[in-house]
Order: sequence, then structure tokens, then C-alpha cells
Amino acid sequence: MNLYGKDKGNISLPQRLQPINFDETKLKNIIVNTQKCFYDLKIAEINKRIQSLGERNRELESNLEDVHYFIKTLQDEKSQEISSLKSQIASYITRIKAYKHQLITLEKARIDDKYTHIAITINIDEKYKNTRIMLISQIKLLSNYILLVSYCMIICFEKKNTKTRDYRGKWVNCAHLREIYCSGIVFQVQSDISMEIETINVFFYHYVSSY
Repeated sequence: MNLYGKDKGNISLPQRLQPINFDETKLKNIIVNTQKCFYDLKIAEINKRIQSLGERNRELESNLEDVHYFIKTLQDEKSQEISSLKSQIASYITRIKAYKHQLITLEKARIDDKYTHIAITINIDEKYKNTRIMLISQIKLLSNYILLVSYCMIICFEKKNTKTRDYRGKWVNCAHLREIYCSGIVFQVQSDISMEIETINVFFYHYVSSY
């Protein structure tokens, strides 16, 4: 800033407008002092701004260090968390593989048990049919034998001149009892075999359901 010169109309007045006792040398000193004070104020203001900016800079540097520390801590925590999650995932994968292996084993055992049950059922049915045929054959044989014995008894009684009608009635009663007896045997055998099949079916049902 230049306070001295002809361009400063409010200071460098024309000669006719100057005071009577105007001293140009004194005016120059005043102007120089004024300029010095102005520059001192500007320098003080700039220094104050520099000081303020320095404090702000130090504050930002401190905050930056805190941010760097926070970022490093967060990265460490994330690394540990990721490592823990990877370990858990690996453990879960191992358990899933073990469960799959157990499931395959149980499924194979279930299929084997199913076929075993079918084979046992077929075997029992076959035994039932064979036993039924055998018992029917025995019943027929016994029936023929009883019929023959009854016929022989009738002949013997007729030879003794007894009342044939009464003995024939007895023979009919005997044949009726024979039929009831044979039917009871067949029913009992069928009932026993059916109960055995039902017991085996219930056993295999609970055995398979337990898996």
C-alpha cells in the first residue's frame, strides 16, 4: 500500500489546497509510519492464521493417526473374524460329509433290511403253504382211515345182528366229529402262522422306523 503520491488525491492535495504551514517531510514520515503499522497488522493477522492453521494441522494429524490405528484394529478384527468363519465352515463341511456318509450307510442298511424282510416273508409264506398242504394231506389220510375204521365197525356190528340204524347214526356222528376236529386243526395252524407273520411284520416296521 502506497499512501504517498499524486494518485492519492485525499493525501497529495494541490498546492493551493494545502495548509499554510504544510510540511511535506513530516507528511512523508507519517505516511511511512502508517504503512509500517498497516503491514505489522497484516503480518500479525497472517501469523495468527498460520498459528491457527498449524494447530488445525496438528489436530488433523492426531485424528489421522487415530484413524490409521482404528483402520488397523478393524482390519485385524476382520482378519480374525474371517479366519474364525473359515474354520467354522471347514468344520461344518466335515460334519456334513460325515452325516452324508452315515445317511448312505443307513439307507443301505434300510434297503438290506427291506429285502431281508421280503425274503423272510416269502419264506414264511412258503412254509405256510407247505405246512397247509401237508396238514391237508394228513387230514385226508386220517379222514380216510377213520372212514375205513368206521365202515369196518359198521360191518362188524351188522354181523352181530345189532340195530344197524343206531350204529349208522353213530357212524354219522363220528364223521361229523371227525370233520370238526380236522377243521379245528387247520384253523389253529392257520392262526399260528398268521400270528407269526404279523409279529415279524411289526418287528421289521419298528426296526426300520428307528432309523
